[in-house]
Amino acid sequence: MFEWMTENRQWIFEGLGTLLIGGTGTYLYRWGRKRRAKPSFRPNEPASTQAPKVTRRRRTAVCAMSFSDIQRQINATSPYMRETASRQYEGLFVEWPGEVSAVSAEKNGMLKVTLGLERGIALFTVNAAECPLVKVVPPETTAIAKGFITHVGTHHANLEEVELSFPDYERTMQ
Repeated sequence: MFEWMTENRQWIFEGLGTLLIGGTGTYLYRWGRKRRAKPSFRPNEPASTQAPKVTRRRRTAVCAMSFSDIQRQINATSPYMRETASRQYEGLFVEWPGEVSAVSAEKNGMLKVTLGLERGIALFTVNAAECPLVKVVPPETTAIAKGFITHVGTHHANLEEVELSFPDYERTMQ
């Protein structure tokens, strides 16, 4: 190999040879980086071989912003940047008052709830066994949803790990 390099040094170190060697080296370097950076999660593998999903988040302080405040701040950005602006609210722990406007049964004893807010709606699921009042409260009863924001849209917010309470209704029941 060394002899071949000395015989062809002019070709190797000028123009085309430098380009070929540099291109091959760059390709091999990038190929090696991609192989090392493969994600540990592989969606096509059976669930039993994947790492378990962590469902509980660590609750921090309640965010004092209402849905209207968040919506106002997102709408203040350019239309192109609104999706990016909405992502900054994901993961915040909020406590929002509203009125339950729709409830429907889901799988595994879960209930899909739509909570009417001041200028939009919050969508989330609750365990029917943990929140039986959601099935029987009268219309226009104030509810308080405490949960984590997973998505903020133009007129809605998706929440998860929600605790739903009905303070006024629970007082009248006592």
